[in-house]
Amino acid sequence: MYADYRPVFITTVDTEEEWDWSGDFPRPPFSTKNIQCLPEFQDFCQRIAIRPTYFVDHAVIEKPENQAILARYFSADTCDIGAHLHPWCTPPIDEEICDKNSHAVNLDLTLFRRKMVELTDGLAAAFGRHPTSFRSGRWGLNGKMLQVLAELGYKIDSSVRPYYSDTAFSYDGAMTVPYWPSFGNVLEPGEQREILEIPATSGYNHPNFESLDNWGRKLRREPIRRLKIVGILSKLGWFNKIALTPEDQTLKEMCRSIDVAVKRRDPVLNLFFHSSDLMPGNTEYVKTEADKVAFYDRIEQCVSHARNRYNAEFLTITEAYERFEGSVPV
Repeated sequence: MYADYRPVFITTVDTEEEWDWSGDFPRPPFSTKNIQCLPEFQDFCQRIAIRPTYFVDHAVIEKPENQAILARYFSADTCDIGAHLHPWCTPPIDEEICDKNSHAVNLDLTLFRRKMVELTDGLAAAFGRHPTSFRSGRWGLNGKMLQVLAELGYKIDSSVRPYYSDTAFSYDGAMTVPYWPSFGNVLEPGEQREILEIPATSGYNHPNFESLDNWGRKLRREPIRRLKIVGILSKLGWFNKIALTPEDQTLKEMCRSIDVAVKRRDPVLNLFFHSSDLMPGNTEYVKTEADKVAFYDRIEQCVSHARNRYNAEFLTITEAYERFEGSVPV
């Protein structure tokens, strides 16, 4: 059934400081104790034969000991390293530290560029190589930001999380396959060929995302929404959003996310989470050692599912780019 199709599986980790997400945004000195958990995670990755891509933010590279840990694996080609922007910890801090400005899409474009130059130069100095992949903290991205990334030498973005939205942006209707996004609208393919979008794996629990999203919008409009049809259908297994992440998803939901992506013939399965999940007590998803064991198990089991059922090929995001850059039609 799948002889003509083999998905690529990438594991992407937002590698950053830890703090109480329910509280204020952190201020320096930033706590990055979770980076000490990466050697254990790397051993785990070696055992299950995957190589993660770490999107690293400025708070992490401020400490030489963090640089040393990541450089060890990067130089051994057992991981990939890209850039991750948290505005509140990336110089220059010329903006008010608040929820609005935590979304890079809300920053003045000149300030965004200055922060990206600082982050890019810092990563290049720390690891001896100019970063070429990027993910925006809290996911937000627009076309002007994308153009800045291209001008700074980035070739890959992975900030688009299809059918996910926040107060500052919406990825409803986003493409789920690698594509060359327009500098005018990142949700649409464009003419540029400088930077490729490799979206996170996210959507619905049934393959026809576009139809489900369209019907969902209609059923949420007044006065129909008063009938609570979407809620009823969700309980019956429709209109449920799922994603390939061990954070707030069960193993069943993660495997379903893979199955649905394969049915859609999406060429990339992009699993994602935060480095702070690897240290119990830092996120709501991993509060205890038992949670950590279960977290690791969900990753291992969904990797096995993709490997054994679909013969997935496990690559870094840079390798995925090299695989698809010449064949992406849009």
